[in-house]
Amino acid sequence: MVQQIDISRMKISDINKEYLKSFERNLKLKGRKQTTIRSHLIRTSQFLKQTDDYKEISKEEIEDYYLTISKEKSTHTVWGEILSLKLLAKHIMPERTEELFRDLKPKKPRNGRKEMPQWEDIKIILEYESNPRDKAVIMLLWDSGLRISELTALTIGDITYLEDSAVVHVRDGKTGPRDVPIIDSLPYIQRWIEYHNFKDDLKSPLFNTTRLKGNARVQVNEPLSSKAIETKLKHLQKVSGIKNPVNPHAIRKAAATRLAQLFINAELEVLMGWVPGSQVANQYYIRVSPDTLLKKKRAAAGIEEPEEQEQTDQPRKCPRCRTLNAFDAVRCSYCNLILDPRLAVELKHKEDDLQKKIEKLLNIESVMEEYIKEIKKP
Repeated sequence: MVQQIDISRMKISDINKEYLKSFERNLKLKGRKQTTIRSHLIRTSQFLKQTDDYKEISKEEIEDYYLTISKEKSTHTVWGEILSLKLLAKHIMPERTEELFRDLKPKKPRNGRKEMPQWEDIKIILEYESNPRDKAVIMLLWDSGLRISELTALTIGDITYLEDSAVVHVRDGKTGPRDVPIIDSLPYIQRWIEYHNFKDDLKSPLFNTTRLKGNARVQVNEPLSSKAIETKLKHLQKVSGIKNPVNPHAIRKAAATRLAQLFINAELEVLMGWVPGSQVANQYYIRVSPDTLLKKKRAAAGIEEPEEQEQTDQPRKCPRCRTLNAFDAVRCSYCNLILDPRLAVELKHKEDDLQKKIEKLLNIESVMEEYIKEIKKP
């Protein structure tokens, strides 16, 4: 649950508090999410602490503030604060907004590849995590690109299982309900469900939290918090030594960038829960690699591509029972069949060696029996 901002307790003037209360109400009437409203209030309050009446500010004051924070804060933070201040100005003094912000050109943050986790990063943090619930959380974020608030709101009944995939029903997305197909994360979710104490209740949180009871932690029928997930990912990044950020939003950006190679903008907007035609897909996530463009051009020219190496990081389907298993699974989670060919060969060699040793022991035992019989003869 998003923590509410108490404007009355802010260390700003009374008139500025009234402006913020009106601004907050306006944002609610426009249907903005509570997380968005909270961000705008926090951002604007930083500047409002420095002025008695926002309506009386000068163009120079805004520009001086912009120059100051540009030296001290990240591109993302600067862009966010100026955006929020401009929205507040549009609300309470629309006639002055154009003049006040005309010369301010904050750089819009770009979601470059180096600012996002890669698949190799995800594989590493999965190795450092043993909790099946947290493994499922990480893989679902990567597979679906859900917002963290959407993921924590999921219930067990929101997952519809198909033969070799599943559909996640997002009930309260930013742009309304939507269905998101998943494949890679399905084995992890199925494994977590085996440990879920409330799995028979379809209204139970898909990812429930735990509470300390005595000396042990026990599952409770309450949703895992966004803060808990962020803390866990921060810890995994630290212990694994990964350089790229692996917070929920960074993983969402990475998922969007990956999915952009597979879907057109309209489809991507539906999958990610963006407002249709908002251009978010173009501005932030469409990063078609030169290799992708070359492949498409070669295909159009009728040039055959060389066979690519088989992708080994996909879910493994058991050849015996057809159950989907995690990409790194050694045995089938349902029938226990060995899925790793190298392990199968290794175990076969060990089995052969053991069989030879047993035969040798049996042979020795047989010789000993004959020897004892000879000794006992009169």
